Amino acid sequence: MKIRELLEQDKERFLARLTTSDTMDRSVEACEEEIGRLLVRYQEEAPSEQTGETASYALQTVRAALPLLDSTGEVISYERISEKKGNSAAVPTLCGIALTAIGSVLLVLGPQVLYALDVVLLVGGIAGTFLGGARFGLGRRKEPSADRMLAVKPDHEKIYHNLHSLMTVVDQYLDDTYLKERTQSSELHLPIEAKSPVPEEELQLFSDLLEAAYSEGDDPAAQGMISEIKFYLHKKGVELCDCTPQTKRYFSLMPGQKRRTIRPAMLREQTVLIKGLASGSFEE
Repeated sequence: MKIRELLEQDKERFLARLTTSDTMDRSVEACEEEIGRLLVRYQEEAPSEQTGETASYALQTVRAALPLLDSTGEVISYERISEKKGNSAAVPTLCGIALTAIGSVLLVLGPQVLYALDVVLLVGGIAGTFLGGARFGLGRRKEPSADRMLAVKPDHEKIYHNLHSLMTVVDQYLDDTYLKERTQSSELHLPIEAKSPVPEEELQLFSDLLEAAYSEGDDPAAQGMISEIKFYLHKKGVELCDCTPQTKRYFSLMPGQKRRTIRPAMLREQTVLIKGLASGSFEE
């Protein structure tokens, strides 16, 4: 079962979950939950343990890239209109009334010499009162102002299709990984005659001799025999390999307190001819 097929089966539930997500952050959370569900379901049906582990790493990468998904949908504009009052008309009005009153009093009671000044004050007062009244009329009207805010709603269908495309890429990567794994496995189990110029019986004899020599530790005679066998097999295109964290797949592993190679593996061009034997933990 492909991951994209699992997503297609879960499409309705996933889109319903996205419908409740009105922001991109919530949409990312919904996608992360869906990826977690897909990983659990895929690993239950994965063709091999290694492919299941690879799927976990691949989906972690997808999860990290979720904020970069193109999810732009409908753009909504919110506009708030407020009104602002005009300038106050009180000052010119009061000044106009005061000048009119003074001009009128001086015109009636003042000396003839101040007649021209009385007229000026009276005219200025009338003009000030008129101006104040005009501004009072304008002040009753309000100047509108608008505050605008834009909100972008996620496009749920676009998110689904983009995630589906990513899963298609992940599936291709997992298919390649599984194919490579099967190829390596088939090479490990080819008949010895198809892989080695040395007869199987001879290889098995050397393997038994090497196991006996390895058990002697640093004994000079044992080390000399190991060197001679290694040189002879090297001329035939066969290499000996001790167990390490990188080569442990070529060995049968036994429990033990100390990490050691009991019998080396025999390889030809990275293909196992005879598996080695080792004890201890060879985790990196």
